[in-house]
Amino acid sequence: MLINYPILMLDVIAWTGLVNVGSDVRWLGHVLSFVFFVAFQIVLCEVLACAGISVIWNSSIGFMCMDVCSQRHTTAELMRRQLPQARSTSGNWHRSPHVLQQVILACAVLPSMLADLYYVCAAPPLDTLAHCCALLMGIATRRSLSAAGCLQQCRRSESGDMTEYGIGASDSDRG
Repeated sequence: MLINYPILMLDVIAWTGLVNVGSDVRWLGHVLSFVFFVAFQIVLCEVLACAGISVIWNSSIGFMCMDVCSQRHTTAELMRRQLPQARSTSGNWHRSPHVLQQVILACAVLPSMLADLYYVCAAPPLDTLAHCCALLMGIATRRSLSAAGCLQQCRRSESGDMTEYGIGASDSDRG
């Protein structure tokens, strides 16, 4: 349907903007997630003889929402770990990227929600179920990338290589 392609393009632009603003997932994780969503849609349409790309943009929205939520948590954790002096000199540096992330996300989510609302009224209930499942798939995909990052951190800590996190580094290494 004609509505799907502009929504997908808007989501891709927003996703690119969110990666550029900041994400704790490397860009390759974002690219591979998008490729996974596209491949899932292709296989789904081959198996069920359906047409469309709404699963791609709904899963992208779920991924982006989870990414922004994860960023807020990561920044709050970093702020808790910083020394009080560093917090007082940095001011509100952590607020502006989040405002930009939220604006970018809103520009993608609002049209997607309107399209989903249209599909609720105009399409069979099975399409609505597929859209909800796609949102959950996007959230789960983003969460799995977070879990993979935690596993990497655990492996580094087991090997004793924690200098990347400021643990075990000498004062001269910390700058």
